[in-house]
Amino acid sequence: IQPREIFPHWYKFRAIDFGWSHPTAVLWAAEDPDGVIYIYQELYKTELSAYDLSQEILKLSDKKDVFEYTVGDTSGASVSQTDGESVYSQLYEYANIQVMPAYKQDKLGRIDRVKTMFKHNRIKIFNTCVNLIRELPQYQWEAPRHNQALSQQRPLKVNDHAIDALSYLVGSRPDRIGLPQEPKKQLTIQEQFEIVDPMEVLTDIRKKQRQQVKVYY
Repeated sequence: IQPREIFPHWYKFRAIDFGWSHPTAVLWAAEDPDGVIYIYQELYKTELSAYDLSQEILKLSDKKDVFEYTVGDTSGASVSQTDGESVYSQLYEYANIQVMPAYKQDKLGRIDRVKTMFKHNRIKIFNTCVNLIRELPQYQWEAPRHNQALSQQRPLKVNDHAIDALSYLVGSRPDRIGLPQEPKKQLTIQEQFEIVDPMEVLTDIRKKQRQQVKVYY
């Protein structure tokens, strides 16, 4: 889609797939009150040290934005034998970016979640995120081996860095698809004309969304 306004009260997240010779992919996302996820910015570069990555993320993140969390590939938690530090710890040290490990045990489940979100028009990607858009159409299964069950097939590990970041992000969010819509309250004439403090509304929205996340986990 064409870039559009991302409202301040929407939840915002980042997702990272770490690489070196292969690109490191970072996605910036916002979720509206209906659970639609907007991918509005990306970083896609090779040979980024942890320090360089931290500075790139800071440069591309609006200082006014509050990110609920940053989810990342679990490879970033591995401790280097050279300096005894992980990418996670260095991102926190250099830029106060605390990374939450992605749930990677069920890759096929994450793929299915992403497919379902696309099917229900719950993922929208700004057309400026050219690498994610380029990767999506060519994502495919490996050629099946002899007598291989369908459940044993694996995605082809080629040009999937931004896609992996997308699946970490979607996998970290509550699954709202299929849930019944909440009934809308009919307001009285007096309630319709009452002045509502917008900060109180924002606080209520945040509390409700956090409760949904707790239920999911």
